[in-house]
This record gives sequence, C-alpha cells and structure tokens, in this order.
Amino acid sequence: MKKIILIAAISIGMIFTMAACGVRENDKKDFEQYDFYEDSIEKIEDKMDLDEIRANGVFKALIEIGLDDEIEACASTYDLNDDLYYAVEWSDDYVGVYLTAGGSVDKITKDGMVIYEDDKKTSYEETLKPVDEPSSEDIFPNSNEMVGYLIDKANYDVTFATTDDINNAVNWLKDNAENCFKDNETMEKTMYYGALLEAKYTGTGNNYEKAGWQAIKTVKYVYRGLENVSDSSTQRNLKKLIDLVDSL
Repeated sequence: MKKIILIAAISIGMIFTMAACGVRENDKKDFEQYDFYEDSIEKIEDKMDLDEIRANGVFKALIEIGLDDEIEACASTYDLNDDLYYAVEWSDDYVGVYLTAGGSVDKITKDGMVIYEDDKKTSYEETLKPVDEPSSEDIFPNSNEMVGYLIDKANYDVTFATTDDINNAVNWLKDNAENCFKDNETMEKTMYYGALLEAKYTGTGNNYEKAGWQAIKTVKYVYRGLENVSDSSTQRNLKKLIDLVDSL
C-alpha cells in the first residue's frame, strides 16, 4: 500500500512539474528577447505568491512601465492606508505594485504617483475564470494551489449566484470575521466567500468588493503558513477586514 501511495504521489508531482514546464516554455517564447525574464519571473512568483499565469501578467505590466533589467528585490509592504503592495527594484529604478485579489495588476506607483493602472483588469480577471467548474482533486490543503482553486471556484460560482447566495456570503463573513483563523475550514470559507464578493462587485470600488478582497488577503498568508496570526501585519489586516465587514 505504501508503495502505491508513493508512486501516486510521484506521478502527481510529475504532472504538476510537466504542466509548469509547459507554461514556462510558452513564456520563454513570448519573452525570449528579455534575457532577465527567468530570474525576474522567479522573484515575482516567489515574493508575490503567484502562479505562472498571474506572474506573467505582472511581468508584462512592468515591461510596459520600463523594466529593462533583472529584478533585484521584491518585498511586500504597506502604504499609509494599510494597503498591501510590493516594492520592486531593478538597476537604479523602483516601483510599487498593487494586486487585485485575483492576482492581476491593479496599479503601479512611483513616488506616490500612479504611473500604471490596468483599465482592462476586469476583462483580464475574466480570462482567469474557468469555463468549466474547477476541481479540487489532487490539490492539498494549505497550498497555493488550494487558494487558487477557492478563488477560481468563486469566479465560476458567481455566474450562477443569486441574491440570497450573495447575502449568505455577507452574513457568513459578518458572523465569522473575528474568528476567521479558527481552523482550516473557516479560513477556506473566508477566502471563498471573500472571493465571491470580490468577483461579484469587481470594478465597483464599493465596500463589498473591498471586503471580499480584504478577506482573501487577511487569511491566505496564515493559511499557507507564511505568516502567524500574532504578526502585526496580520492583525492590521484583520482589523481592516472587521471594519469593512461591519460596514456592509
């Protein structure tokens, strides 16, 4: 039995590896003129916690605003409004990259000024929505893949969501925001219902969209073991989530 389990695990790993290689090979063809692509995209994936497709979107946006050398540093930080962004540095230049909950570029800033804003981000998010209902088969809890699955499922489900479904999502977050780190099931529901609201109200800028986005951002790092509940950044995010949910 142990042999069978081991073989299955190896097979699954090979499938994911082959799929990732396939995506990366396509990226090489698209960006072969940029000899700094490989090293830069690895930093984007790692530091921004993104898959290949979403990381590729960030790279494209950075190219548009002048990225012309390997990314030397990429670190998460917070602005004066406690909004998460990523400080990206290369050569003698630097910018701040803000992401949507779905992992696409929201805006890019420099010296406090917005120098790039994706006015097509809604349609870009649409391209990330699966045509068929996503499956969680072979996806392990507390993984980046599980976070992606929950967001993709919400993007799929929102197409069929009724007013009652949306109200249920709001009420669940109202009842559970303060204890959103209780256990895996609670964290997963927080991200799913947050993603459902974010998908429903994408582009409106209202508190429903903001609360949905905040629910994902608050939980996903703790869920994956990258942050602790006691961390100051986690507590700031939690307070902001509670305030937003209370305003709905």
